[in-house]
Amino acid sequence: MTENKNDEVRRLKERGVFYVTCGLKEDAIATLEKVAARDPDDAEVAELLSRLRPPPERERRVIGIRSRAERVPAPEGPPEPADPPAEPAKPDEPPTAAKGASALSDEHAELIAAFTAAHKARDWPRALIAGQALAEARPDDPKAWGSLALTQRRLFLFDAALESHDRAMQLTRSTNHSAARAKTLWDAGRYAEAEAAYEAVLPQLDPESREYADARMSLGMVRMTHKGPAAGVDDFEWRWKTGELELPEVDQPYWDGAPQPDKRILLFGEQGFGDAIQFARYVPVIAGRCAQVVMPCKPPLKRLMQSLPGAPDVRDQTISRSSFDLFIPAMSCMRILGAEPGDIPCDVPYLHAAAEDVGRLRPLIWNRPGLRVGIAWTGSPTNVIAWKKSIHPSLWQTLLAVPGVSFFSLQVLRDDMPDGLKAVPDEVTDLAPHLNDFADTAAAIECLDLVITVDTAVAHLAGALAKPVWNLIPKTPDWRWDLERADCPWYPTMRLYRQDAFGDWAGVIAKVAHDLGDFKPPAGEEGKKRRGLTRLLPWKR
Repeated sequence: MTENKNDEVRRLKERGVFYVTCGLKEDAIATLEKVAARDPDDAEVAELLSRLRPPPERERRVIGIRSRAERVPAPEGPPEPADPPAEPAKPDEPPTAAKGASALSDEHAELIAAFTAAHKARDWPRALIAGQALAEARPDDPKAWGSLALTQRRLFLFDAALESHDRAMQLTRSTNHSAARAKTLWDAGRYAEAEAAYEAVLPQLDPESREYADARMSLGMVRMTHKGPAAGVDDFEWRWKTGELELPEVDQPYWDGAPQPDKRILLFGEQGFGDAIQFARYVPVIAGRCAQVVMPCKPPLKRLMQSLPGAPDVRDQTISRSSFDLFIPAMSCMRILGAEPGDIPCDVPYLHAAAEDVGRLRPLIWNRPGLRVGIAWTGSPTNVIAWKKSIHPSLWQTLLAVPGVSFFSLQVLRDDMPDGLKAVPDEVTDLAPHLNDFADTAAAIECLDLVITVDTAVAHLAGALAKPVWNLIPKTPDWRWDLERADCPWYPTMRLYRQDAFGDWAGVIAKVAHDLGDFKPPAGEEGKKRRGLTRLLPWKR
């Protein structure tokens, strides 16, 4: 091979390994297959592909869970790219010519192309201009109004979005637009109205349809947000019928929570890394009721999960059907084991950093003076609500100006992140080159005094480690963070900083910077004791 080809193969291999560590199986396979075609003698690539490709029937992969964020968008138009999987099937595709109508005019085709391009680029101001022009040019097309409503929602123009939804609903009997309107009410934080809107649309839907399951799951998430987890867990169970998530195709029964001292129970994470970390708290609870917990994990989580109490059998995602007797999805533990105040296990820490990892990272972190604070500003770019949970690094300058503080980046950057989120501020020590998995990140957090992060897996990890963590959340939060409280029922050492206005991260950072000047970390044995306290915090009603 030539030198240029060697470089190309090396870069492809590095990218493929990176995808493996991120749990992006399909991307990893596609990239590593390119490496194998160019260098068929690479034993490491061959071994990785043998692990990643579908196993033979006798050792089939039983964890086939994929969220909408991991799926490739359909080619027929920009789907909703950044909302929970509660969105109706296709309410916001760009409008097309009606069936049997003549071809679109050149002007309309150009408007649709402009809207589609802006939508895919998530350039919402440009999409708004194109969407308004499209709705004016095609006032009788409900898809045009639905597309405009989507863009208005992205820009927090909720009243205008609701008007656009109403125009669409006047033009068609499709329930897609009714469900999309309920979603806009949800994003606007008008929870009682959103709940009523979902309740109204459900009788109009086929109970066997994906649209019904989407609306029913969304109703559960709305109720969980403004009434507490117990109010919505039954509806949330409909996520298995949306077509976005899959239960394992196995003969073993679903565990009902009853003690099974001679049985092995499969507990699997369903969605993102943060969800897996949050619901790993149930492992010791389940372990107390069965012979052993079997826990398949994505590669970046595997070493970390081996630190859980209860001695779980932590495995790769491809496991034998014969390795367990019963199964339970991790997020269904709330429904099976109780979601009322006091039912949720809040004993922290339940995850731990390995001593050797801490010893490796401590010199790098402790050689900086003053208070040592880790930061992270965005989650996975494939997360369906990443647009709500990303803070541009430039907005952190107010925080970085606080005297007496050394900052460390816990942000692992990815090629598919928006370019604006890839820049680590000059004043911040970048730890990413030392963070190969979440066990490494746990070790780094253990060496810090405080973690300040937008709502990401880093927030869950710091909370699970019982480390002081300030979690920055949008005005319309994820269901698990409640609506008003500053403390957190899931993590006793977590403090919540909320937006006062939609999209106002600058205001949040200003509040954090003010409080950081007065922060004193827990010290010595007293601090360790405080971080290890078991607390059962009731949800505020």
